[in-house]
Amino acid sequence: MWMEVLDATYLNGYRILVKFNDGINKVVDLTNVIKQYSVFKPLKDLALFKQLS
Repeated sequence: MWMEVLDATYLNGYRILVKFNDGINKVVDLTNVIKQYSVFKPLKDLALFKQLS
């Protein structure tokens, strides 16, 4: 089955709730990814991060 993200909802910090097309919901914490990779540097701004989820 092909996985598709149906929705992403901001929770707190750098955590989002991701809802998939198979009915599974997962909380994803992107803190380490945002801190580790410079390409995500703009997302350190929580106001911007909240807009994207």
